[in-house]
Amino acid sequence: MASQDLQWLLVRNNSSFIVKQKGLGRTFSREPRNLVQLHSYKYSGVVNAKAVGIEATKSGKGIVLTTKNSKKTPFSIKSTNNASTIKKGGSRRAAGVVSNVVAKKGYRADLTKAHTPLARSTATATVGDSDDGADAMLWEETRSWFGVILTIVSSIVVAVVRASALLRSQRGRKQPPARKVRGSGARKVVKIEEPVA
Repeated sequence: MASQDLQWLLVRNNSSFIVKQKGLGRTFSREPRNLVQLHSYKYSGVVNAKAVGIEATKSGKGIVLTTKNSKKTPFSIKSTNNASTIKKGGSRRAAGVVSNVVAKKGYRADLTKAHTPLARSTATATVGDSDDGADAMLWEETRSWFGVILTIVSSIVVAVVRASALLRSQRGRKQPPARKVRGSGARKVVKIEEPVA
């Protein structure tokens, strides 16, 4: 099987999923298991061995969370995808299930904003700014752990936002409450107009 880099080189410019339009600064994609629908190596559901997809169910009640099984070959299509349906519990339960798969189990912890200032400063920080080496090492270790925790927490953002949006779109609009009649004169008019049973 070809490596992910080679697959991306082949698919990058020639894919049936690519959506190009004039005036847009970005190239979009209709790939399955592409959470943000951007045509990039990071979010590609076809190229990456591990991909997360969130779609609405066919009945319109709930969502389906799909993950790719990286140990299976792409030729065994039926066993490649693992799907779990979330029908009850609303957006909080969906957020919990998605966070369990994406962040806590470490399936795709890279689905986060890697260009945030904290992540960048954690990755490029150097020890030696302080005179005391032990204090500098402790400070660096604290910063790196804080960065790891922030990465785990923020890695679910893309998936949870998509799941919440799908659940929100499936709910019907609430009917506005009936207008209250205000004032004694208006109440008398309403009582007169009511049919007597």
